[in-house]
Amino acid sequence: MASDSDKPPAWSYSSPNPPRLSTHTKIIQAADCALLTNVVTGRRIVVTNQVAEALKALGEDGAPRAAGGGAGRDGVDMPAVLALLASRGMLASEDDGALAERAVAGLAGAAEAPEPLAGPGPEGWTERPYWQSDPVGVDDFANGPPLSSLSMLIVGGCVGQFTAESLVRAGLRRRIDVQVTHRWPAGPGALEQDVAACDPDIVVLQFPGELYLSRLWDHGALVPHEVRKRRLEALKRSIAGRIGELDAVAAGRLALVHNLAPPAFSPFGRLDYREPVNFRQIVAEVNCHIDALAAGAESGRVMVVDEERLAVRAGAARLFDDTVFPFAHHGGMVDPEIGEVHQLPALGRALAEEYLACWEIHRGIGRVKCVAVDLDGTLWPGVLADDGPEWLDSDGTDRWMRLGLHQALRLLKERGILLSTCSKGDRDATTRAWEKLAHPLALRPEDFVTHQINWDAKSENLRTLCARLGLTPDQVLFLDDHPVERAEVRRNLPGVQILDAPVHEFRARLLAMPGCEPRAATTEARTRTETTRAMLDREDRAGAASPADFLTDLRVVLEVGAPPDRGLARIAELLSRTTQFTTTGLRADEQDLLAMVERGCRLYAGWVRDRFADYGLACACVLDGSTVSALAVSCRVIGLDVGPVFLAAALEAAGLVRRGTVGLLVETPRNTPARDVFVRAGFRPDGAGRFVLDDPDAVPRAGTTPHDVRAAGAGR
Repeated sequence: MASDSDKPPAWSYSSPNPPRLSTHTKIIQAADCALLTNVVTGRRIVVTNQVAEALKALGEDGAPRAAGGGAGRDGVDMPAVLALLASRGMLASEDDGALAERAVAGLAGAAEAPEPLAGPGPEGWTERPYWQSDPVGVDDFANGPPLSSLSMLIVGGCVGQFTAESLVRAGLRRRIDVQVTHRWPAGPGALEQDVAACDPDIVVLQFPGELYLSRLWDHGALVPHEVRKRRLEALKRSIAGRIGELDAVAAGRLALVHNLAPPAFSPFGRLDYREPVNFRQIVAEVNCHIDALAAGAESGRVMVVDEERLAVRAGAARLFDDTVFPFAHHGGMVDPEIGEVHQLPALGRALAEEYLACWEIHRGIGRVKCVAVDLDGTLWPGVLADDGPEWLDSDGTDRWMRLGLHQALRLLKERGILLSTCSKGDRDATTRAWEKLAHPLALRPEDFVTHQINWDAKSENLRTLCARLGLTPDQVLFLDDHPVERAEVRRNLPGVQILDAPVHEFRARLLAMPGCEPRAATTEARTRTETTRAMLDREDRAGAASPADFLTDLRVVLEVGAPPDRGLARIAELLSRTTQFTTTGLRADEQDLLAMVERGCRLYAGWVRDRFADYGLACACVLDGSTVSALAVSCRVIGLDVGPVFLAAALEAAGLVRRGTVGLLVETPRNTPARDVFVRAGFRPDGAGRFVLDDPDAVPRAGTTPHDVRAAGAGR
């Protein structure tokens, strides 16, 4: 299993021979879609008729028109389609001949879909893949780089099987080839064996209703409440055992566990609240139990898939089947007119999006560092400088919709995401009118780290914003009510994340975006607006004095020491977020850091403050033996020139101011500020990103600066 977020492409077409379908791949046509199945392995994928027609050409005239890149027949992105088929063994390969005889036998007389593969399940059940028509279409192949690969193991009931088709589609829209293996829950040790066999990136644990819930949800209302209580406690013990097994296999991968969406109806009806051990209590206790187990998992990599929240957002009657089926079946909603085993795609699609959103949070994919907000027409209706704050006096939709957006942006600010204005207008007039807004939910000008209010093109304002904050365009999310302004930014500053939606959808989008959810909340994140504003203020004043005089006037204090346990989350955040002053670009979460410490690495942290602000834990160093394997300094303190000073102090604290100490540097497109840190601390280049300390006396000289360097106190 790959440990980094950018896995290699699933497949790329480079052979001189034209691609063709394998002899054991069959296209089975249905009314509105087609099933591609490998009759030897049983692997399958469902596609729209448009994609199927393009694939049939692979058996007619060899390579499609654009096998090497771009769109093929009817606008189909053939390189991506071929990658999808190749990763499932559906294209011709060298071992085709050995399988041909078996394949032909499997194809003979197969007018319908081949019989699903069977395997043992719990209590003698048979593992039978269910059909769900959620076919892959042309629009699912988003533009972008070659497909990367992501493997998933779903241990659960039929819900997991239904979700597989939707996961393929949801993955393709992210340029990911998602491959899913499903298993029913089995006895002790089975999960470990399944994980060892398929080595997935993500393990999902879902509790099948008929196995886990039937005694409580289907039969619990028919027994005394004392019996229900005992059954509830037994269920919680069983869940604890399962999550313990999940935690044990989570090292190096993401582990997801479902909680429970409550039944649409209580067996006790509207008087549920009068019943001891009622169903509201049962669901609440089970879900709080799952929350506590996930939060306390030793691996630190267990996340909860919140079925209850999905039901609230999308509607339980749309997602779950207990308005039609018994309570404990707990599957996806069905069409009562269809007799065969099936499920409508709503739940599968919702779960697929949740699984991949959790993956993006886990890996920090698409992380937003700044939200740039238009004002007139977006943050408030109309032109504030002309219309004034009267919109707050109404009780209509517009008022509450804007306040809802203000609240969502304030929550993002609390998570450590910077806010900036990016609006056309007169800055002084807009600011004067803004100061008159009086509502506890309304954002104030000081909630924004910087203001870009002028008549310039918004793409230019965003370019300036990125330069000032040290961000790349893809780390900025742009909100604007006007589609023309969004189009201008998209054309002239590619990479910026843009919410293409009406304003009334902005709040929901912001609160649901994985890129707006950090893995951990830290004190430094909550104060990021204030410390970043102090950094900008400091930079504005820097040109008035020489660098040495400026640093002296700032009265910079640097405290260096080993981080406390509660500081690991911040060090992990610093290593993962820093793209400029980072020597190796190491990304690590808290559990990675603990594992490093267990194998002998030492961690050092630096707390920085000046006369403008206290920046908190802003420097991190990882020492692997006598090697500096990672050094990171927050962009908010780069201008304080603390990098070499912190390195010198960390080496001194570790007893590594001696000949032979090594520093490692991996150059990235963004880490120019860090490239001379070892040379400035007295190291000499030794080739291939390696630096060696030959002159120990040079290290103390690196720390001879206007900075006040201290050992970190116990309070840190």
